[in-house]
Amino acid sequence: MIKAEIRGATKADRIKLIRGEISRDIVDDRDRIAREVWAQFFEALKRKEINAIYWDCEPVRSQSGKMSFLRHALTRSAKKTDIIQLTAFQIIDGEYIALSDTQADTIADLLRDLPLNADVNIF
Repeated sequence: MIKAEIRGATKADRIKLIRGEISRDIVDDRDRIAREVWAQFFEALKRKEINAIYWDCEPVRSQSGKMSFLRHALTRSAKKTDIIQLTAFQIIDGEYIALSDTQADTIADLLRDLPLNADVNIF
């Protein structure tokens, strides 16, 4: 397993942009770099150089007191060739609950659903 960081513009960068402390070009460049990294991962999945990428969101505690978090995974589709699948799971006490699946044949189809800041695990 390999760990990687994807870093686009942060919330702090966006606040600085609104305040006029940094330019739109800086924010756009950081976001462009993050999208390019996702595109490289997407193509590596299609070429079968890697098998999967996953990342977790911050854990939350429910009203009942149970801890849970969201996990997202990018994998090749088991049903269709040359299709990449984005799956979202909620994990509660080690139990995986599938929430959604999105399938795409181009990175443009997935970019709106991918975070610009994430710590990812690559297999």
